[in-house]
Amino acid sequence: MRNPSWDVDHVPGLHLMHIIPDHDPRTTPQDVLLVLYFVRVHGHAAAGLHDEASHSEIGALIRPNEHLHLCVRSCFHFLLRQRFGVLDWHYWLLWWLCPNVGARAGPSQPIDRSIFALGGNVPERQTPSNALIALALLATACFAGCGQGTEQVTRTDLTPKVLLIGIDGVRPDVLAAVETPHIDALIANGIFSGQARTGYPSVSGPGWSSMLNGVWPDKHGVTGNNFENDRFETYPDFLTRIEQIRPELETFAVMDWTPLGASEDQRHTVSDDIDTKIVLDGYEHGWAEADSMSVQLTVGALTAGNPDALFVYLGNPDETSHHFASIGDEYREAIRLADHHVGLLVAAVKARATYDDEDWLILSSTDHGRTTDGDHGGDTPEERTIYYLASGLSAGRGLLTDSTFIVDIPVTALTHLGLEIDPAWDLDGRAVGLVR
Repeated sequence: MRNPSWDVDHVPGLHLMHIIPDHDPRTTPQDVLLVLYFVRVHGHAAAGLHDEASHSEIGALIRPNEHLHLCVRSCFHFLLRQRFGVLDWHYWLLWWLCPNVGARAGPSQPIDRSIFALGGNVPERQTPSNALIALALLATACFAGCGQGTEQVTRTDLTPKVLLIGIDGVRPDVLAAVETPHIDALIANGIFSGQARTGYPSVSGPGWSSMLNGVWPDKHGVTGNNFENDRFETYPDFLTRIEQIRPELETFAVMDWTPLGASEDQRHTVSDDIDTKIVLDGYEHGWAEADSMSVQLTVGALTAGNPDALFVYLGNPDETSHHFASIGDEYREAIRLADHHVGLLVAAVKARATYDDEDWLILSSTDHGRTTDGDHGGDTPEERTIYYLASGLSAGRGLLTDSTFIVDIPVTALTHLGLEIDPAWDLDGRAVGLVR
């Protein structure tokens, strides 16, 4: 599914997302990302573009010196022509909703990076642009024509279950450039954003605390990897909340970064109150091996047990990028390995004897992005842009059209399980991407 003509090595996704809005201030980076995503996932298959010349043709359309409307027209015209015949009215709908997309607005204007700017440490949600709405409408039509399951299951007797797969330190634009068939399959059967936001500082301690607890650092108290000044007693992880409210539900977590689950001198992000907690040491086992062990332990739990809510942490991509101080081949290979692990987990879910009577929501995200030298912790778009993925019968389809944040993940998990969010919990997130 990888398109070599727009690998981040050659046409960086984040770079392109900034250049086109520079030519047209009405076009946001989210608009560009949607186009890039659909070129990658659907453009080749729909248009029959399998040769290098065709790849180059598509690549030329999305280079910074081209108008965005050419990219939109090329991507969706190919797709719609193959799926529906020539339906130019879709293109005119897009043009009507955003007539100036791609048109140069005179001299270059300063790039509006407000979508990356946060008010203090607490982001504000944003309203999608007309272009984004139009692309989302087209995406819905495309998914319907491709037979990718836009009909939602109406059964109400299914048992809701949640699997959260956290992959440390994954840049969404690099994820888009790597061949990840298992993650792609989840995206095709769910809802996705490559423009979700993590908090600041963009390091693992506060990132994972926000993902698991549903609040920003000003509430959970963690601002570094030493986890000092945590307030986990007031803002526990979502698995612990499940135990507090629905103790009959089975909870499971496995992680190979020890501060998340084991500490001698302070509380840890995932408490000891959950049913099964396994903590491995990635430094001791080696990160690739530790991730593999974590996955096999989870597969065993899914096969032999009956867990209702699971969290699996995969740390190898982040550690690999740090080790090689890059986002190059080694980092990408680590992401490919993580995708393989995702495939094993999904296969174990689907192999359950009771799978047909269960409503699995598979969530996946990351705690932070990174710079090209593998570093992170700052306030740049590369470091704070993350991905959000919700897949399953109860998830929507297509691309998210509004702002999404790392704190939304645990709220989405709890909501899917049927737990009512108590305002007294003072959570910062909301349920995202669910249709029921």
